[in-house]
Amino acid sequence: MPRDLPRLHGRGAVLGAGLALAVITIAAVVVQSPPMIHAPSKDRDFALFHYAQPSYSIPAATISERRHHGNELVPQALSGVVIVFALILLFGAIFGLGWLFLAWWDRRPRRSDRPVRVAEPVPELLAGVDEAQRRLLGGQPANAIVACWMAVEEAAARSGVPPLASDTSAEFTLRLLDSLDVDSEALQQLSLLYRRARFGSDPINEDQRELAASYLRRIRDDLDARVPTA
Repeated sequence: MPRDLPRLHGRGAVLGAGLALAVITIAAVVVQSPPMIHAPSKDRDFALFHYAQPSYSIPAATISERRHHGNELVPQALSGVVIVFALILLFGAIFGLGWLFLAWWDRRPRRSDRPVRVAEPVPELLAGVDEAQRRLLGGQPANAIVACWMAVEEAAARSGVPPLASDTSAEFTLRLLDSLDVDSEALQQLSLLYRRARFGSDPINEDQRELAASYLRRIRDDLDARVPTA
């Protein structure tokens, strides 16, 4: 819903900021590994009181140790990158699940969003069908069929059942009567006759008037069956 978008964006921003902070913190901890302390080599003389002549050559042991230390840094750096990447994936999955949960939470049905149950509008619709039968008897067949359907639509509008925002009057009438288990074939055929009489170019004769009357009778019988008996 549009009114829920600011709330979803705000919560998404909070989740994103938390994810970014967590990833940056963990990356800093992993990359900044503690310095390595190597034990003195046994081959070197570290006697405190031993005086040695100054030497300007780099001992082979020192070069070997530096190479060894450099080789150790490569797998450590690679392992740090892998850990950071895995943590990014983990926190990304957590972020996605959190977003989905918040979206579901905001879209769940609330008490105020639940449809209000109303009494069945059968008496009003029965009166509308009776009026439709009366209108069907007079005038030209095409005009009579149009007037008959309009009587049914007017009864549906007076029923007290709220239409959907996207409903046309004809769609609402069909949906309302269909919800009452009215003969769907009779309902659809009567609606088709109305559209042909109002918008079609084919002539409408007495046969179509009789068909409309038969469909109205079937609709009325089904509505009458829903009236509770005393």
